This record gives sequence, structure tokens and C-alpha cells, in this order.
Amino acid sequence: MEYRVSVIADDLTGANDCGIKLAQNGFETKVILNEGNADITDNSSYVFNSNSRAMNKNKSYKINKKIAQKIKNNDFDLIYKKIDSTLRGHIISEIEAVNEVLNFDLIIIAPAFPEMNRTTKNGKHFVHKQLIADTGFKNDPIFPIYDSEIKTLLNANHNIEVNNLYLENIRDEKAFDDKIGYIKQNTIKYIISDIEEENDFKLLINNIKKNFKKVLWVGSAGLIKHLTPEKSELNHNHSSPNSSQTITISSSMSDISISQIKQATNNSVETIGLGINVYELVKRYNENYYLDYVNIGINHLKKYKHLIIYAENDEISNLDLNDYIENHNISSDDVSKIIVKSVTNIFIEIFKNIKCDSIILIGGDTANEVLTQLKINSLKLLGEIEEGVPYSSTNSYNGKINIVTKAGAFGNQNTILNTINYLEGEII
Repeated sequence: MEYRVSVIADDLTGANDCGIKLAQNGFETKVILNEGNADITDNSSYVFNSNSRAMNKNKSYKINKKIAQKIKNNDFDLIYKKIDSTLRGHIISEIEAVNEVLNFDLIIIAPAFPEMNRTTKNGKHFVHKQLIADTGFKNDPIFPIYDSEIKTLLNANHNIEVNNLYLENIRDEKAFDDKIGYIKQNTIKYIISDIEEENDFKLLINNIKKNFKKVLWVGSAGLIKHLTPEKSELNHNHSSPNSSQTITISSSMSDISISQIKQATNNSVETIGLGINVYELVKRYNENYYLDYVNIGINHLKKYKHLIIYAENDEISNLDLNDYIENHNISSDDVSKIIVKSVTNIFIEIFKNIKCDSIILIGGDTANEVLTQLKINSLKLLGEIEEGVPYSSTNSYNGKINIVTKAGAFGNQNTILNTINYLEGEII
């Protein structure tokens, strides 16, 4: 029988990040973009985008349970719950939904992604060697990260027994055996694992597989590539995209994304940015204020090959926005949805008028909204431009289109510039 994997991801960029890891290990992989199209029709491996990170907790629970029920009726050798490497989302609720249907013996939570500078040590999570609660993620408008200890953060609104596997347990065989004995004796189901380097994944997986049969593995794209056997290499002989025109769409306001956008516009004479004033966007949402930007974008693309539509992260505008939100009793969740919807609407109107063969989608909510409006239900994964930046192809009402997805805070300063250059046919 063909070894098959099923992944449930809480947003689209995460789904693609996992999907490309499977494809690179030789798995025929389908990425299903929304739960409504979650039918399992063949013996491929499947990655389901629940798109539940931005939902409320109850809705998130229900949609993950529904996908788990479809998975239960099929033969999968590995079931993986993809979570955010910066711990945003309804993580425990979604795990409980999947476990209620599939009833695992053990649940291993290992969100680290060392290649992207996300590590876990002594039960605490770090981003670029800094405690996550001391980074910009503490200001996330929907899921502010207020504690770096994973157990405390995940269990804030739950009452489950969670135990830690520390590096000294993972790296010492006797210490690991002792810990496993304790876990079994006390019938502990939830384990949070330290991971500091790639080899820690291998040690963790080998020891857990020796002791437990039915395990739900929970983590970012960093863990999954170590869980699956390498069947064959991904075919990298795809012809270069040779894009004639690209549009990048970003509603991410992370400092990393903004820096990447500036680097691209400052270092490519054929690339221009279209910054969207978020305060005005929210304040004048009912006036369809976003339409003011459409003609500007169309005119830009008559002069330039590449357009980047992005939400500006301006300090004064942000202060005005915060005051407006407070005075008008608007939730951070609503603000996020307005920004995503408006930035997407700007792109859609431009896309109707301009022949564009490649799009770069930054942020899971943005990616999902754009592909939903384009009526795209699945993607064919082709490769990875750099770590955490997969690309794919599909058909839209404008013909074949190349699609790149990237989480907002992923990558280095040159990631967007490199992606545009790659889509043009340049070897990175």
C-alpha cells in the first residue's frame, strides 16, 4: 500500500509549507484550499486548509472536527496537525477536535522550526534567539503572545494535563526512557517538546515511535519533513516561470514583511509599491475607499512589470487607527478582516484589467481571501524558492497562473526581491 499522509493546517501558507515538504519527499500531494472541497478522491496525500486561525474558537473546533471525520474514513499512515510556529491560533481547541474523532494514544506538540529561527528550550519558545513574548508577536492584533512558556500559553483557557520533554530528556537515552515511563504510568496524553536543532527532531521521533503506535504529531513545517520516508526527490525540472508581470499582495503589517517590501522596491527598477493607508481604509470602509487605489495600481502596471500592494505600517497612521478603533468599539479581529478584504479587492479589480501571470501572497488570511475570490480550489505544488516560500500553479479565469505563498514573518530581507526575480526566470 502507498504510504499516505494527511495534514490539517489552520491557514493557507501553512498548508503550502507542509505540502511542499511532502512533495519534496516524493509524495503526490494535493492541497485543498477550503473545507467545502475536502473530498478525498484518490490515494494521494492530502493537505487540508481549515482556514480556522482567524475564526472564533467554536467555529474553529467544528471545522477541524469535520475534516477529521473525513480523514477517519480513509487510510492514512500519518496524521499531522499543522500549527503556527509563533503559536497563534486556537491550538488546543483544534487538537481536541481532531483527537475526539481519531482518539490518539499520545499528542506531541513541537512548534519549533530551527531553519526559520524558531526554537524551544526549557519549555519556552524563541524567535531569532529572543523569547517570543519579547518580540513583535506580543502586539499581534488577534493573538497577542503574552507568555513565552508554551504550556502556560496554550493551556490558558483549558484544563488539560500537559507535560514537557526537555532537551536533556531528548538527547539522553536513559533520561528519555525514564520520561516515557512516567508518561505511560500517569497516562499523560499531551506532551510539549523542546527542539533546538534539526537532530532533536530525529531523536524525538525515533524514541516516540518505539513506544507509541497512534500519535498525533502537532507542529510547524519544521517537524513534518522528518516524519515521512523519502520516497523520491521532487522533480525540479519544471520550466522557469518567466513571468511577464507579477502582483504581490500583502496585508501583513509585520516589520519583517515591510522591510522585505522596501528592499524589493528599492532594488528593482521594474518594481513599484502601492502602500495602503490602513487608518483611512478602516475609517472609510463603507465608502469603498479601496477603489481609489485601483486606477493607481493599473497605471503603475502600464509602466512597471511588478506591483506590490501592501498595508502600510506607519506609526502615525497606527496611532490614529488605534484611537479610531477605541472610539468606535471595533474589534481587532474586524480591523484585520477589513484590511485583508480591502487589499484583496484592490488586487481583484486590478487583475480584471491587467494580464498578470504570477501572484505572490503574503500572509495566510490574504492568500485564502485572494484564492477564494479567484474561485481557486486546489493548487499543484511545484517547488520552493527558498525555505518557507513554496510556489505552485493553477488555473484562474485569466488562464494559468503561478502562485507563491509566504507567511508574513518568514524569510530574510531579500525574500520578496528574490521571489520576483525567480518568477522572472532568474536563477537564485
